Amino acid sequence: PFPSCRPATHEDLRLVQQRKLFAAEAQAFASRQLDSLQLDIRLEGAYLVLDGHLLVLYFSADERVDFRPLVKVVAQHYGKKIELYQLNSRQRAQNHRAQGRCGLECCCTAWLREFPSVSIRMAEEQGFQLQPEAITGVCGRFLCCLRYEYESYLEQRQRYEELRRLMTALPRD
Repeated sequence: PFPSCRPATHEDLRLVQQRKLFAAEAQAFASRQLDSLQLDIRLEGAYLVLDGHLLVLYFSADERVDFRPLVKVVAQHYGKKIELYQLNSRQRAQNHRAQGRCGLECCCTAWLREFPSVSIRMAEEQGFQLQPEAITGVCGRFLCCLRYEYESYLEQRQRYEELRRLMTALPRD
């Protein structure tokens, strides 16, 4: 599909490794700057794009934070364009490859890419206790699996009701 695609050479792999090391060092530098700038930000990761001109820093914060001073300091230090992206709670869990309460890797890490809405009604109908610790995932949001198990739950409940109707319609001896 792409005429410029080719197998990676040893030089390509060396460059990728260098960029990863540079990004890690830049993340460490930026983290040190956060203390001196008194910014309430947690840096979650860094990435140097392929051409090497743009450094992307991923962060999380509890409140809205003006991060422009950090961008200015890091850009001056490295002479590169800097972009910061704020991660939401699900993206943070995904980034840390978190483990869900079921013992498996979180759905958002393993396979889930879109996050359809989840409602309290879904939890109620599936018999969950309506306590926050019972229906929230490691990211602090409603369990994604409530949505995916909901359709199966409704189908099983419908089959059970049909079977029950059939059983009550049978003549008794």
